[in-house]
Amino acid sequence: MPAPIQSSDTGLDRFSKMLPADVTAAFISTKASLGSAFQAPEQQNYPVVISFLVILCLSPLYFRHVTKIANRWHRYFLVGTSAVFAISLANAQLASVLIDAIGALHIPTENVNPIVSAMSAVLPILWTLIISQIALSALSDKAVDPGASA
Repeated sequence: MPAPIQSSDTGLDRFSKMLPADVTAAFISTKASLGSAFQAPEQQNYPVVISFLVILCLSPLYFRHVTKIANRWHRYFLVGTSAVFAISLANAQLASVLIDAIGALHIPTENVNPIVSAMSAVLPILWTLIISQIALSALSDKAVDPGASA
C-alpha cells in the first residue's frame, strides 16, 4: 500500500511509494477472475475494460481515504500509474473494445492493434524511467503537504 512521502524517506522509499502495487494487484486478480468466468477470450473484453474503468474511478478515493495520502499530486500520479500498468496488462481487451467502438463510427480500425500494442510496451517504460523520476523529484520538494488535501 503506498504511503505518503515524508521528507525523511530515502530515495528508494520515495520511489516505492510512487508505485500502486495494491491497485495493480486488484486489477490483475479481477482480470484473472474474469478469465476464469468467461472461457472464450472475446467474452472477456468488455468486462475486463469495465473493471479497469471502475477500479480507476475508485482508486482516487482509495488513495485518499484508505492509504491516507493527503498530497493530491501524489494521488493523481498513483492513478496515472495504475492506468499505465492496467493498459499494459489488458492491451488485447482494450484493443478489442476500441476496435468495436471505432468500427461503430465507420472509421478504419486496422491500426488499432499495433498502436495499442506499442503503447502497452512503451508507456510503462517511459512512465517508470522518465515520468516517475520527474514526479518523484517534484513530490520530494513538497514531501509533506497537508494543505493540498482536496
